[in-house]
Amino acid sequence: MDTPTAQKRQAGKVNGAIARTHARERRRSGTDGATVEAAPEIAPPPDRPAWLKWRPDGSVDVDHAAEFFRDNLAFSTRGGNLADEDRVQAMLHRRPEILAVLNQHADLDQERLEVAADCIVARSLVTVFDARRPVLVHMSTVEPEAVTFLWEPYIPAGKLTLLEGDPGIGKSWVAVYIAAAQSRGWPLPSADDGKPGAQKEPRDVLFLDAENGLEDTLRPRLDRAGADVARVHVLTGWRDPDGTTGDVSLADVSVIEDAIVRTAPSLLIVDPLQAFLGARVDMHRANEVRPVLKRLAALAERYGVAVLCIRHLSKAATDKSIYRGMGSIDFFGAARSALLAGCDPQDKWKRALVHHKSNCVPEGPTIGYELRDGRLMWTGKSDLTAGRMLSPERGGEESSALDDAREFLREHLDGAGAVPAAQVQEAAKVEGIAEKTLRRAGKELGVRAVKGKGSFKGGWTWELPPNLPKVANTGVWPSSEGDAK
Repeated sequence: MDTPTAQKRQAGKVNGAIARTHARERRRSGTDGATVEAAPEIAPPPDRPAWLKWRPDGSVDVDHAAEFFRDNLAFSTRGGNLADEDRVQAMLHRRPEILAVLNQHADLDQERLEVAADCIVARSLVTVFDARRPVLVHMSTVEPEAVTFLWEPYIPAGKLTLLEGDPGIGKSWVAVYIAAAQSRGWPLPSADDGKPGAQKEPRDVLFLDAENGLEDTLRPRLDRAGADVARVHVLTGWRDPDGTTGDVSLADVSVIEDAIVRTAPSLLIVDPLQAFLGARVDMHRANEVRPVLKRLAALAERYGVAVLCIRHLSKAATDKSIYRGMGSIDFFGAARSALLAGCDPQDKWKRALVHHKSNCVPEGPTIGYELRDGRLMWTGKSDLTAGRMLSPERGGEESSALDDAREFLREHLDGAGAVPAAQVQEAAKVEGIAEKTLRRAGKELGVRAVKGKGSFKGGWTWELPPNLPKVANTGVWPSSEGDAK
């Protein structure tokens, strides 16, 4: 809310500009040094004009008045644009009229009336003294478009997607097999049943790869994946007309754009993301990360390229998978989709991709994969969850107890619908299953707690998610009182 002091301070900021305009007018008219005749006062109209409104505190709404005059002074009565100097002169000549109207309708002292009039004049001319202009988009001119996918619903076209996971979990292998599928037009696992989907047209793929040698790692992996290597390109750096060369980073937007134009890829793979941020970007600072990602997202949207950025996980332990990635949370925020690669802590061969973020469509089910003998094999839908993949490895005795608890819950809840929580807990005690172990098993299975469902109004019930183990965990395990933690 503007006080009279604040209004006077703001009005003073343009006094110099207004004075300079007066001086230019005197020089143009040959009256420099002479007294300029003031504009004749205009009698206030009997009715309150449209530009005059009041704020709840009884002060003049100078912003509304300034906007009214700014809009009406943008064009002359002849339909042509008014020059900036003409707009200044027009508003200066309007000031007596504005002050007269304020005198008639506003119950304010003379000083506040003068300040209000000055503020209206100053704010109406703000675009004259500020070279910047707003860029506006009227949503009525925007045509709605459906989101398209390179791999539905996991990798949207024209958007950023994160592929996260610990080192050695197979992130680069997953990226290579997705690239191979694009180069051949081969289908990827369907979200409906985990089986291969429909065949597509072969497309080119562009890599930014800082971790894998081209001759001894990337090419052999592409060959094992069956890729059409004639459709796979790697951007290794830049060269200027003088022959100077350098490494490429995501700050080299023009270089990356030129590579996209030359290769027309459907997929750009950045492996790993942090290696291409540039030396001056601190990956832990959101204000430094966001501009880089914004430029990359703009390229993706402009050319309809799906951008798959690979990111390692940090060592910090946290309950939420979205905070496990290295660097700023803005990486996760800027991505429109995020995949978490991991394995069962008790079975390193059982691996999966968990779809733990999707801004475009609902998240897809978990897709399993295995890495054996230097090859990746998709294994269809998986019951692995982000929580289970990120949980620490357990010893043999603890693992056995947890397996027993999972089997117990399956036996008591599978096909039974909603079962009273107290009944399940009591039966677990009889079986010698600790409550803490029971809850960990329930969290891994995706057991859902619902209050007052069906005929158990007022109490808590537990139930398995539908189609277990084919559906990933999307629920929250309750506390001992039944509420969700």
